[in-house]
Amino acid sequence: LSDRVFRPVASAHKMQRDEPTTRRLRIFAVDPSASSRDGKITTTSVPYEPLQPGPIGKLFEIENEDQKSGISYPPPDLEERGVLIASGYAPSDSNYRFHGQMVYATASIVHRSFRRALGRQIGWPFAPRDGVSRLRIRPFAGETQNAWYDPDLGTLNFGYFYAHEKPTDGTLPRGVVFTALSHDIVCHELSHAMLDALRANFALQTSNDMAGFHEGFSDLIALFHHFLHRDALRAAIAKCRGNVRKSQYLSAIGQQFGRAGGSTSAL
Repeated sequence: LSDRVFRPVASAHKMQRDEPTTRRLRIFAVDPSASSRDGKITTTSVPYEPLQPGPIGKLFEIENEDQKSGISYPPPDLEERGVLIASGYAPSDSNYRFHGQMVYATASIVHRSFRRALGRQIGWPFAPRDGVSRLRIRPFAGETQNAWYDPDLGTLNFGYFYAHEKPTDGTLPRGVVFTALSHDIVCHELSHAMLDALRANFALQTSNDMAGFHEGFSDLIALFHHFLHRDALRAAIAKCRGNVRKSQYLSAIGQQFGRAGGSTSAL
């Protein structure tokens, strides 16, 4: 038997009496390069839990250090009264506190979806660190046009890169594109971690079929989560006049990632 069998399951926070059931946080439902008319910004409800600055909860620990420069950005404090009343920090590429809020909120929503579907808690597959089992999420994993899950370190890593001189969307030419601010990419990468948690060695690329299953399944999770955000959903249906196949929002993954590189299509 794998030693994973004997590890304690990392459980989500159990609601206590007099605690709220959800926490309202603002996120990008569509990529940062989208128009506000597309429902880009939405306020979503994530499962409530007490949080330390980072934020750090029962399942996730956001690390706000730039892995390239070594600079540590001020961690978001989602328990601060003013931030709590405002449903979190204002969505912005330049507000580095929001980056941690974005990945935490989106990851919490996806993890909740898996728990609801399976009807149980899901333990992380990697060994606890300092006696605590949390997935460490790095919004500033370095200058790279990539995002990835590392099963050995127990980390979810989101790189950033400079856009093409002539991007085909609303991205600033040669502007910085943060994969951590892409709703689709965060959903996709967390799905890799969830699949690895569900069965031992699911992260091993033993064949092209295994790799294809991982990528296809993770894309579907990201796609289906588009339907949770009503403002963006209504805007997308109105824009395509009900023809879902013609809607980029409803049928494409990672629009900014693809178009910021000069392509005319999404990732």
